[in-house]
Amino acid sequence: GMARGFTKANEAIQASQANDVGSIFQTAGRAFMSSTGGASGSLFAMIFLEIGKASLNQQVLDVSSLRLGITNAVAAIKRLGKSDVGDKTFLDALIPVQQVLGQSENDTLISVLEKAVTAAKEGASQTTHMPAKRGRAQYVPNAGVGHPDPGATSVVLIFETWLETAKGSA
Repeated sequence: GMARGFTKANEAIQASQANDVGSIFQTAGRAFMSSTGGASGSLFAMIFLEIGKASLNQQVLDVSSLRLGITNAVAAIKRLGKSDVGDKTFLDALIPVQQVLGQSENDTLISVLEKAVTAAKEGASQTTHMPAKRGRAQYVPNAGVGHPDPGATSVVLIFETWLETAKGSA
């Protein structure tokens, strides 16, 4: 599902006439949402949609827009998904990213993304020992204990990709 969502998001971006960062993120978010099944597609799409709202009409993503987008996405995901840190969801990786962004006032986008990757990896790693309280894993024997949450791992991959992209365009 995630691979299909990101494939469709990439196709939508390539086909779009978007000429600013916010429109690109919103295009990706809408395509991801419409092509990924289940609740996780809508919840992951919130990350892209909220960053898109925060960075509309910008030619370059800046740290403050990323911070605002992630903060708004976390709030929406908590509300819609009725989950929080410790529930073994992708919020276990995304909320540490939000915290790092809140502490990064004068950092460059690349240094913030490096910190975000580290925070996401630490958060995802902690899910290995948690029982799942939300999502499909809650119905699996032992609620997925012994395995990292796939959504948290996906957050790591997203931020690693953004970091690689930012480094490549710097």
